[in-house]
Amino acid sequence: MADASTGTTETLNKQDYTFLPLSVVTKADGETLHLWSSQDALVLKMLAMALPEALALSSLCTHIKGHEGLKATVNDLRWMQNWALPDYRYVMKTDVKGYYESIDHTILLKQLDKDISDPFIWRLLV
Repeated sequence: MADASTGTTETLNKQDYTFLPLSVVTKADGETLHLWSSQDALVLKMLAMALPEALALSSLCTHIKGHEGLKATVNDLRWMQNWALPDYRYVMKTDVKGYYESIDHTILLKQLDKDISDPFIWRLLV
């Protein structure tokens, strides 16, 4: 295990890291999963930690640390229910299946281009 992490560290330090192809796993129910290698997952986590410093994140993104989180969201919902939209009694949390897969990467990369100046981070993104 130390050899793999040492290799990952060395390639990151040389700014020569390349992601491995995703592993494709088909579950018993026929659902297909695409999985990152453990090294790739670690690099993606590091990338996710580095990106907020480079990106102009909205204060409305309450899932971001320091943006008041769940407590602020609940308070906002209570205010909406009591004052702005008193006739609405319920809130529904939704998830759009396939949302991330449907993102146009050309548009996304054009939007990121103005904020990402580090060439190594840019190479990892594309």
